[in-house]
Amino acid sequence: TIALFSNFSTTVIIQQPGWWSLVRHLVGNQMIFDCMDLHSGFEQIASGIIDLESEIDATVDQIIVSSQYLLETKAKNYAEKTVCIRNGVHFSHFPFLVHPNNKEQIVVGYFGALAEWFDTQLFAALAMNNPKIRFEIIGLVSDNRITRELKEHSNIAFLGEVPNTELPSLITQWSAGLIPFKLSPLIHATNPVKMYEYAASGIPVLATDIPEVRMISESLDGV
Repeated sequence: TIALFSNFSTTVIIQQPGWWSLVRHLVGNQMIFDCMDLHSGFEQIASGIIDLESEIDATVDQIIVSSQYLLETKAKNYAEKTVCIRNGVHFSHFPFLVHPNNKEQIVVGYFGALAEWFDTQLFAALAMNNPKIRFEIIGLVSDNRITRELKEHSNIAFLGEVPNTELPSLITQWSAGLIPFKLSPLIHATNPVKMYEYAASGIPVLATDIPEVRMISESLDGV
């Protein structure tokens, strides 16, 4: 059986370095590292993961990154096999909507991961300075600091984690989509998927000065 299939190969795509202990044994296949994050930028990252990533970079046939920061980082040693393919959105899942302007209450929101990079101080200031605006937060809270620091604001509502299929229907009343991220090395390397999802839904995007968001904004000036 091994001889019968020895001339066949497949493409193996690895997105998390933790899988390398298994993938490294799949010899004879084309291997692609789809690197979407600066893994060394996570606060809760095991040092062994960074070592694995170095081994992955050296071994795989191609490295795909999603931001200019990651491209420049990987290209220092592996320019010939590193390409940048940015994120995108499935338009049929996030259909463009005309959001009402005559609502009794303005609603803005955020959906996505709620972790170390979420700027609670900024979000609290927004809520405090705009008491008539309702701020909705959708997503799984993995950092209890976020709820602890924001729960005192009556105009902030945590809607919890929801299935992706239900998400588009929950943002139809939003006047803006927020990306309130701290400008850490992790975020400098990020091309936020929610930027595309907000825009596809017809929602203006308000973000901190994330390089990838700024790049898109500047490219649309005058359009």
